[in-house]
Amino acid sequence: MGAEIGSGQHFQALAARAEPDARMNPLLLKPEADIRSQVVQTGLVSEALSRMPLRERSERVWPAITAALDALRAENDVVVIEGAGSPVEINLQASDIGNMRVARHVQACCLLVTDIDRGGAFAHLYGTWALLPPEEQALIRGFVLNRFRGDASLLAPGPQTLQELTGVPLVATLPMWWQHGLPGEDGVLHDKTRAAGAVTTTIAVIAIPRISHLDELQPLRNVPGVRLVWARS
Repeated sequence: MGAEIGSGQHFQALAARAEPDARMNPLLLKPEADIRSQVVQTGLVSEALSRMPLRERSERVWPAITAALDALRAENDVVVIEGAGSPVEINLQASDIGNMRVARHVQACCLLVTDIDRGGAFAHLYGTWALLPPEEQALIRGFVLNRFRGDASLLAPGPQTLQELTGVPLVATLPMWWQHGLPGEDGVLHDKTRAAGAVTTTIAVIAIPRISHLDELQPLRNVPGVRLVWARS
């Protein structure tokens, strides 16, 4: 049986023309309930870690994370590290091993990315930067606006003001890209189709309380004329 990693890490490896490797996703959390997750460590399910409280679990898995990262760095000229969620969830910061603790371990050059399509992008960037301690602020080398649509000239003077406040430049504005055919973040299924042509077939997915592997439905969303919807009572 092969090792299990997140679909995001799988596609990122392919994009980098690298062979997917369980060390690229040394800790995978698969929610099973509101306060419980299945833990996959370096490709294998760990029942012991799955039963463990979050704060206790973080210290237990940290050596495996650093071992995987150090091995990948030794084998590759460049390693791209992706954080998880916000790097300054101040209520969880002491046990957060998915963001700045990893960055500090290797003194990584970090980019802080925000989804501008949701609104409040400049406030998100500044607020996140401001909550970081000085030694972590120094690792932030650039800001990135993701999922932008519209007239880029309307962003001014936002980037300049943000740089004056933080000393960090806006290094990229990435456009919204609808028809990429890749699974959504965390396997979210949207009740809309992006396939070409008019909708001719509707497929209902039963919205059971707990569900995983939604990315396996993505190929259906790529079929012209097919629309996926949640079936709810």
